Amino acid sequence: MKKIVLLIYTIFNLTLLFSQEKTIIELQKIDSYGPHGITSFGISEKRDSERRDLYPAVKNIPENWNDVREYYYELNPKQLIYQSAHLLDTMSSSLAKLLETEGIDLKDSVNYTEEPLACGINVVMGRDSMGMHYIIDRNQNNDFGDDVVRPVVGRTTSSSVPNNPDYVFYQYCYDGKVHNDTLIISVSEINNNVFFSFPQFYLSTLKYKNNTYYFCKNIRNRGVFVMPAIPYFSALPPEKRVLEGQYFNLGEDTFKLSRILYDGKFIEIEGADILTDTIKTVKENRNVHQSSDQAGFLAPAVSGRDVLNGDMWTLDSVDKDKLIFIYFWSTTCGPCLQDLPNLTRIANNYKDKVEFVGICDVRTDLNAVLNKHNINWTMIKLQDAETDVNKYNIYKYPSSYLLNNERVIQRVDMRSAQLEVFIIENIL
Repeated sequence: MKKIVLLIYTIFNLTLLFSQEKTIIELQKIDSYGPHGITSFGISEKRDSERRDLYPAVKNIPENWNDVREYYYELNPKQLIYQSAHLLDTMSSSLAKLLETEGIDLKDSVNYTEEPLACGINVVMGRDSMGMHYIIDRNQNNDFGDDVVRPVVGRTTSSSVPNNPDYVFYQYCYDGKVHNDTLIISVSEINNNVFFSFPQFYLSTLKYKNNTYYFCKNIRNRGVFVMPAIPYFSALPPEKRVLEGQYFNLGEDTFKLSRILYDGKFIEIEGADILTDTIKTVKENRNVHQSSDQAGFLAPAVSGRDVLNGDMWTLDSVDKDKLIFIYFWSTTCGPCLQDLPNLTRIANNYKDKVEFVGICDVRTDLNAVLNKHNINWTMIKLQDAETDVNKYNIYKYPSSYLLNNERVIQRVDMRSAQLEVFIIENIL
């Protein structure tokens, strides 16, 4: 994303609510793709969702459409769960479990409201004589009859906002009050799969010790990018991303990103007073003094039983002169399965240089997958009681971490092609 001019400094002001220990920063929304670059999200149909009973019913789907598919994209999942629990006469066991899993207090009237909010996006797609079309319930009245029908296109490669953007109304509760907002959504399809993208991002600037920094976050992407303010920036690598609970530097001082609120409308950071033990050491010798699942930090512990030989595997069991590539994947993840043959080839070609270990979320027959792709590198079941990967913030598959011989994370989210280039350029 380029051409974010210096005018930003005067257009967008930073709102700070200071306490002695924490700071809440308000970010402003900008219409364009941000630091993550162009990203899109594939979602399943409404009927396939475990939460489908919580989604609103929508009327006036065109009667002349065939191959009709309905989708619901959750913008504020916790509010959706909260309001559903208050609307229903009886609490189902599945809803009670959701409340517990998400840590939602039904008495919390500050972060949630019993009033039903527009906290998701209804989309319907279907085919007529002219091809595939879609409708977005832009005003969130659960009625497609007053919304525009548009043709489905392939995924965009443009970094700009679409020519005919779909602005969708949505709501959230903050500080006990309901706030209204809009969001740009772009719908596309490839190989019969539907993708949503959001060509907007949040941005704010902060002056700290005579330097200015950007805090920026793409809509619907996890993590915040913190960087020195410059007139423009391109898409940033995943190593620069800071997730909740992770650390970042402003000059020589270290801060913690404690919470991301309302998808990035606000972020909460913990300041220098909280991290007095880390400030003087984390920048110079971060790998020794702090463990975190982000690039530049000492890798958190990994251990588990290898399904191929039955032995326990730990980071400490690997020779110190070898790199370690940790690959989190699922047996139902298409991109993961597609990359397994390449990863196995690289593991065999560079087995003296790099130790490969897979952490698998087993949803189908794991042995069948291992046999099909002739996998002979360490494989650990995520669901195994002996597996310890609790300090890794895994929110998508595949996710990967490349560790150096000091067990410091060098790269994150590398696919096989990127990994092979890194090995050739850096360790051969």
